[in-house]
Amino acid sequence: MAALRRREYAQLFWRAQKRAAAYEPSGEDFLSPVLGEADVMRRVLTPKEFASWLTTFLPQVPTKGSNAAWLPVAVSPDPSYPKLAHLDGLNLSRAWMLDGILSALPAEDQRR
Repeated sequence: MAALRRREYAQLFWRAQKRAAAYEPSGEDFLSPVLGEADVMRRVLTPKEFASWLTTFLPQVPTKGSNAAWLPVAVSPDPSYPKLAHLDGLNLSRAWMLDGILSALPAEDQRR
């Protein structure tokens, strides 16, 4: 029953419009809202459904062999300023979510 409810909620996001990862980071982000949403969806959709959804949601994800810098590393302009340390956490959480997202794509998907 719980799995069915998760799928029902996931369907609410199925038709989501493109998200712009370029809007990140804001001045306060510790977690990536865009990658977080994709990470949740990979947990409730089948690999084939997820791949299709991700194509619409984040069309800028590069394919294998591409050198596209679609998600630049967030660099603190002043590492000595404690408030900007959240950018280190943002980079870590992005890497963690990207690893999960890519692992959910079908083996033949060129974005892996």
